Amino acid sequence: MARELQKLNAATVKAANLEPEQNQARLADGGGLYLLLKRTKEGIGKYWRFDFKHQNKSDTLYIGTYPELSLKEARERHLAARALLDQNISPTAQKRRDKHKLSSDNTFEAVAREWWEKEQHSWKSEKHKQGVLRSLELNIFPYMGDRPIHEIST
Repeated sequence: MARELQKLNAATVKAANLEPEQNQARLADGGGLYLLLKRTKEGIGKYWRFDFKHQNKSDTLYIGTYPELSLKEARERHLAARALLDQNISPTAQKRRDKHKLSSDNTFEAVAREWWEKEQHSWKSEKHKQGVLRSLELNIFPYMGDRPIHEIST
C-alpha cells in the first residue's frame, strides 16, 4: 500500500527547522517538489527543488529560495515545469535557454537605443539627436554593442 503524503502548508514551511545534529533535510510537497533545508553560516537556508526524470535521466530543477518564493509560487513553477515535461522538454534545459535569451536580449546596444529613445525628446536640436545616435553607431556599437549589459562595468 502506498504511503499518503501530506502536502506542505505555509505555516509548516515557515516553521521548518533542522535538528541540531542535522546538516540538511527535505520536506516533500508531492510530485517531486520539496523544500530543502540546509545549514549555512547565516542559519538555515530553505530552497525549493523539483526532482524529475527526463529521457531516463534524473535531474533537479532549482526553483528558488524561501521566503523570496512562497509555497504557492513554488507550486506554480513546479506545475509549469511539469507541463514542460509533458511536452518532452527538460525544465533545466529550458531554464538555461531562457536565461541565455534574457542575457542576449539585454545587450549594450539594445539598452543604449532604449536610452536614446527616452532622452531624445529632451534635446532641442534634431542635429544633436542624430549626432548622439550616429556616435553610438559608429564608435561604440561595433566594439561592444552585442555584449550583454550585465558583463559591463565601470
